[in-house]
Amino acid sequence: MATRQILGELKNGPAAVKNLAARLELPAPHVLRYVLALQRRGFVALDGIEGPSPVYRLVPEQAAASAAA
Repeated sequence: MATRQILGELKNGPAAVKNLAARLELPAPHVLRYVLALQRRGFVALDGIEGPSPVYRLVPEQAAASAAA
């Protein structure tokens, strides 16, 4: 469930893990774990660093493939 919520949030543009956690009302370490799993599967990529929090974005090809499935 959190995976779909994270992907949904990232459709709006890149976001820092701490911001995703706040929006989803989940602990940041849990969100980071989900995001790292999505990164390993090629759905998201590191976009930069915002203070102490990594910023991730959707990988367009994978997001489109996921939506079609």
